[in-house]
Amino acid sequence: MDSLSRAIVAVGALLFQIVPLSWGASQEILRPRVPRDQIEVARAVTNPLPASDEMIAKGKALFEGKAFCKACHGADGKGLG
Repeated sequence: MDSLSRAIVAVGALLFQIVPLSWGASQEILRPRVPRDQIEVARAVTNPLPASDEMIAKGKALFEGKAFCKACHGADGKGLG
């Protein structure tokens, strides 16, 4: 293999390792925010508001607009905005 071919292979291998890292979400975003000893308590919390069409519409309007939630939480609400 000549030196040009080796250089192309080396650059390709480097890009193959680096580029996907830049596409991924920050590991800090994926880290759980609730302390381990409080996870079960947090999971037991329920929404005090009824899941009526009116409440869902109000929540959607806040999430997508005025409250600016979508910027951080993403369009699907999973926190990868």
